[in-house]
Amino acid sequence: MDELVQSKNYDYNTRCTPLKFFNFINQINLKDEHKKAISTTPFKEFLRFPRLAIQRTFLNTIIRRWDNETKSFIIRGNRLFIKPQDIALILRLSMNGESLDMKKKLDVCDEKFKNKYFPNALILRNLIEENIKRWMEETLDECLANFTKLFILYIFNTILFSTSNHVTPKFLLHYVNNLEKLNSYDWATTVYEFLVRSISKCVEEKKSYVNRCVMILEAWLQEHIIHQPMLTTKMMYPRLLRWVEGGYQHANTHRKYIDNLIYTQVIEEIKPTYEERNLLPPLASNITQETCSRLEPKFLNIIEKLMIQNKKNEDNSEYRELLMENKELRDKIVDKEIIIQRLSDEVKELKINRDWEATSCEIIKDMQVNSDIP
Repeated sequence: MDELVQSKNYDYNTRCTPLKFFNFINQINLKDEHKKAISTTPFKEFLRFPRLAIQRTFLNTIIRRWDNETKSFIIRGNRLFIKPQDIALILRLSMNGESLDMKKKLDVCDEKFKNKYFPNALILRNLIEENIKRWMEETLDECLANFTKLFILYIFNTILFSTSNHVTPKFLLHYVNNLEKLNSYDWATTVYEFLVRSISKCVEEKKSYVNRCVMILEAWLQEHIIHQPMLTTKMMYPRLLRWVEGGYQHANTHRKYIDNLIYTQVIEEIKPTYEERNLLPPLASNITQETCSRLEPKFLNIIEKLMIQNKKNEDNSEYRELLMENKELRDKIVDKEIIIQRLSDEVKELKINRDWEATSCEIIKDMQVNSDIP
């Protein structure tokens, strides 16, 4: 049996409420015009969101196996990492795009939108619901745009970025307020970063609430184990539907089920199918589980930009500057010696031009010199 990382039997809870989302969306009865507007965004799959309740028995079982030092779950003595790719495949959110700035300040247009719908400065769940209902009968383009923004904020509030006080993080309003650029961001990595940070904070500070998108953890575990007897549930997209339609492990057996897993039943890395290939950047689909789990997502994005840059053969000054600015990320990398070697090999495989090769080697050398490796 696993030796639980969290020895005390905390009773964990969450404000991530997928069932609340499901019930509300079915209550308001979306029209075709609303569905068409939402289908142009990265969150179109939420139109098919299933009836799903979070099993607190499972939540307690899995969170107690979280190791804060390595940011991984300990399953039968083996470390199993949750990664941005997992979020992308289970929720069908793309990793291709720009990173979101969590410290982003609202501009004049953002403030105007916020003051119109959230005059008390907090993006509260009940206010989002009231505003959505108010726009349900309107089908003009401007009205549909406002409805779409509010609908996405509701997804954030109830599922992807849930908080203990039901308040949506304010910086997200800036991105939602510009629907035309909504598809150009890496939403999967942002959801991943918020989730890992929430779990880590909950465990470190011994809090009873673990928030953000914790509903994904059951599907994540199901994707990472080999089922005996072999699973007959067909592949569905997003993958979350596969496990909801096929039925989760019964709540009362979660701990026994996990405790009886052996290493050969654990799948370290789930691979994208042909239908999912566009969700992940080329690097993310090739890099190893160990390397991915130990690198900051932003650093991976930088390396990915190198690959894109090489393909486009454009001026590389912007990317060189970006890479140089992020050298401080070296201090956040675990097991630097292993990662340095793998990055060295991966950079060489890119076959980028001499200018870029010199810059990349310089960064890697600097990481070696300034690391804490004994």
